[in-house]
Amino acid sequence: MPDPDTTEDVKVEPSDSSSDGEPVRPTFLRNIFTNWLYYLVVLVTGFLVPRLIHTHQGQELLGVWDFGWSLVSYVTLLSLGVVSSVNRYVARHRAVQDWEALNVSVNSSLAILLASFLVAGAISIGFALACPLLLPEASPELLAIAKMTVLWLTLSASMKLPLGVLDGVLTGYERYDVLNLIRGVRDIVSVACALFLLSAGHGLAVIAFVFLCGEALAGIVKIFVVGRICATLRFAPSLVRVDAMREMIGFGGKTMLQGMARMGLYYANSLLVAFFLGPAVLAVYTRQRSLVMHAMRFMKKYSHVFVPTSGRLDAQGDRAGLQSLLIQSSRYGFYISLPIAALLVIMGGPLIHAWMGPSYQAPMVLAILSIGHVLSLPQQSAYSILMGMGRHGVPSIAEFLAALCGIVLCAVAMGRFDGGMASAALAIALPVTLVGGLLTPMYACRVLGVQIWRYVGSVTVGPSLAVVPFVLILLLARWAWPHQPVRSLVIGTGGGGLILAVVYWTWVVPPALRVRIARAMGVSTRLSPASTATRANG
Repeated sequence: MPDPDTTEDVKVEPSDSSSDGEPVRPTFLRNIFTNWLYYLVVLVTGFLVPRLIHTHQGQELLGVWDFGWSLVSYVTLLSLGVVSSVNRYVARHRAVQDWEALNVSVNSSLAILLASFLVAGAISIGFALACPLLLPEASPELLAIAKMTVLWLTLSASMKLPLGVLDGVLTGYERYDVLNLIRGVRDIVSVACALFLLSAGHGLAVIAFVFLCGEALAGIVKIFVVGRICATLRFAPSLVRVDAMREMIGFGGKTMLQGMARMGLYYANSLLVAFFLGPAVLAVYTRQRSLVMHAMRFMKKYSHVFVPTSGRLDAQGDRAGLQSLLIQSSRYGFYISLPIAALLVIMGGPLIHAWMGPSYQAPMVLAILSIGHVLSLPQQSAYSILMGMGRHGVPSIAEFLAALCGIVLCAVAMGRFDGGMASAALAIALPVTLVGGLLTPMYACRVLGVQIWRYVGSVTVGPSLAVVPFVLILLLARWAWPHQPVRSLVIGTGGGGLILAVVYWTWVVPPALRVRIARAMGVSTRLSPASTATRANG
């Protein structure tokens, strides 16, 4: 079921070519797939750690762990969006080989984030001391554990601030593969140590300290690797410029506003649940929210690679290339995210049951959160493209204001009307849908001159039709085994996934990419080079 070509001035048929007919660079696909491979590590470890904490420490201490990570998000906001600035400006300066400007941008950003690191360290101590106020119903023993856990987790986040400059250099050089390898090894080693210590009877504070040590060791490796990849990079106080610092903060501030809005909404929401309902309920609520956030981060790994690409196209004045990038990235975003959303809505209960047990199921909460992200998940690339162009200010401000409204709505619903977890989920779903799902892509279409209704038809029709068989099989499995959640999950996901793979391989994967995959697997293909080129070019 191929998508109809509904645009007049933009070619949107799946192809392995850019808008100007040049082949898509291997690094482009490599960056997306290595991002996903790394996130697979994050996903697996994200499922293992809560399960092990629940098994060895109990539900209440799992709530303390979730509480600590909620505070971590506020420390990360002190990056001021500067890492995204490093990514963009390194890519632009590298494209024109302006090495002096590149060094000035990197060193000025490092100066900003070193100052943020000092502030974040003080805030980490403050968060630890404020635990009795934030967890008023907790026992003294629980508060003692919470203080040390919060301290080590937030200090780990503080350390990431200056090290984020190195991440920005690597992504600006489009070496996501190297960065993901470092982060993947860090996470695997840290989680392996944490699981061993949990099994040996150690508590949450020790586990949090392991994550701090893992971040420090990964930082040392990044320093060495960046020095090898970017041979022209120099670190010196003389390269710090006040005007460059203002420029980096000016660009990054818009990014920070969006990050503050989204993470502030998610984690302020969790803090309110912890405050009004307690850590044990937070542990249940967080399992539902974490599934949706895993889906969001998975799609962010996809969309983030379009930041340096759109920055390069914008610097070259390639408006047609940007239009094509917006449509194709959003359309494939729908192809990727719609099955994920369907799985969470239909099989969310069985998935939680298989992961954490029946006591953690809250299917209504998960359904509200999942439906609230259906439009936002696939269109994150629209924001990334605007970011690469430096035009992401309007959606950032809109998301910030919407997040404030969502936080107020959650506080009023839970404090004044004794609302439960469902009201907290609704307070997230509404702002995310309105801004991330509607306003941001509409604004991107306006900036790039793409007609909104043609955009909607191009990016939604094909993915919506392609996912129908998958949805029907999931529903059939739930209906056939209503009292056997694990069985319905395995059969529905397995059968539906097989049909979905056939549909996607036939209609979604570009012909040239199918040939590459088949050759890599040692399988012959019926497509000749000539026919492949013909189909790839429409």
